Amino acid sequence: MAIDAIKVVAIIEKRKGTHPEYTAALDDIRAMLLDTLGDVEDDIIEFVRNADKDTQDYVSEIAEGLYDKFATPRMDKFLGEMYPAYWVDMLGIRD
Repeated sequence: MAIDAIKVVAIIEKRKGTHPEYTAALDDIRAMLLDTLGDVEDDIIEFVRNADKDTQDYVSEIAEGLYDKFATPRMDKFLGEMYPAYWVDMLGIRD
């Protein structure tokens, strides 16, 4: 099943309007985004690669969730390519 791009955009718009201090709301929104992207690794990778920069930036907020969900070398490589600075920091490789 294809990823519902309209729903992804709606979730991102909701995220944009959420104050950064509302961590519970942000956690819920990130969970919705992760769920909306689905369970097919190839579809997610293709969707994010072809998404606009704004969407890619917001998907970076769930990069760790994507890695945990799939835990595959392919997802690890993809996330490292899409979000190199974040991914290196998250893995604790950078000084």
